[in-house]
Amino acid sequence: MIAAGVDIDQNRGSKKSYRSHFRWTVGPAALPGIGGSLTLSRASLREAHAIGRRTQAIIADELNRRTPTMDAGDDLDRLTGTLNRMLDRLAVMVESFATGQ
Repeated sequence: MIAAGVDIDQNRGSKKSYRSHFRWTVGPAALPGIGGSLTLSRASLREAHAIGRRTQAIIADELNRRTPTMDAGDDLDRLTGTLNRMLDRLAVMVESFATGQ
């Protein structure tokens, strides 16, 4: 069947061909991106869990513990630095309270 100068059956074949090419080019190209995303999210979650564990230890009255930074310069490092500075200030306040100053 021909409509407006285009063979519809030929058009269907082209669509199948495009889908096939899409699958074989975009699919394999997406795999490294997915793998990289999973690796990065695992690393971030590992660091977030470490911060959570340290925070739980601090809550359990271990105010002298500090959370190490990963030196990545990312948001989690900034959060860790802020938490450690807060603990330093709390330690000073607790010490001044204990000595009565």
